[in-house]
Amino acid sequence: MPNSPMQPEQKMLEAMSQMIGKLMEEIEQMLKAPVERAKDLGLTLNYDNLFAQNTNKAHRVSKYAQEIGKASEYTEQLFYSFV
Repeated sequence: MPNSPMQPEQKMLEAMSQMIGKLMEEIEQMLKAPVERAKDLGLTLNYDNLFAQNTNKAHRVSKYAQEIGKASEYTEQLFYSFV
């Protein structure tokens, strides 16, 4: 969402509801299958605690890394930073 604020102000489920035009209950229902699948794999997905983020700058950096032939290194560092 390129017009998202730089600081998170809205919960992820609320943002998804507005973005695709569905009720919160419908969004929660849509997410049940991925949450259950993650649970089967030993992972916990908790959308209640997530905030919508503006990823515009991250996408621009990713595109730049691709243009200069450093996409793999960028992606590896990005994922490593979350471990």
